[in-house]
This record gives sequence, structure tokens and C-alpha cells, in this order.
Amino acid sequence: MIDELDQIILRMEFVRDRAEDDEIVGMLNGIINDLCEWEDRHLINV
Repeated sequence: MIDELDQIILRMEFVRDRAEDDEIVGMLNGIINDLCEWEDRHLINV
């Protein structure tokens, strides 16, 4: 599950880095941060 989540995060970062719309970049940053926080909490609880 974590490996799959890492792949999703990497793909979202790839899209974010190529996005030209500031609103989309901000949305993707928020989603990426939320996923990273979830992953960190999950790893701590395992």
C-alpha cells in the first residue's frame, strides 16, 4: 500500500511541476501534503 501511495505522490508531483495554473498547483500541493502526512502517521502506527 505504501509503495502504491509513493507512486501516486510521485505522479502528482510530476503533474504539479508541469502545471501552469497556480490554482491547480496549490490544489496538488495540498493533496500531496495530506497524502504524505497520512503516510507518515500510518508508518508510525505500524
